[in-house]
Amino acid sequence: MTDAQLKERFLMIINQNWGSFSKDFVDKSSVNFDKTILDGEAKGIVWSDISFDRIETSLSSDMAGVTDIKLKYYFKYNKTSYYVTFKTVNTVKAKAFISLFKSGYVNSIN
Repeated sequence: MTDAQLKERFLMIINQNWGSFSKDFVDKSSVNFDKTILDGEAKGIVWSDISFDRIETSLSSDMAGVTDIKLKYYFKYNKTSYYVTFKTVNTVKAKAFISLFKSGYVNSIN
């Protein structure tokens, strides 16, 4: 199957199954987001007291025509710098699709 055929098949599956796909997508994303929040809380972070530092992005691709955008969210809490890495967006054929929320752990820089 060519890359173009794979992309068309992906689009067809999403369009035909959007209702069940979107519910599953939201449910799994919510669970992963909650894990990230709990990971930070286990490290003593009070999320309502963090201060934003910056966001960095990087692009990668495992398949021609599909680009993954990874995002690092940097913040500070109690004079310590942290970041969380999110793999958040895939682009296919000049259309953006938000992928399943996936995250690493909350990482301390200092």
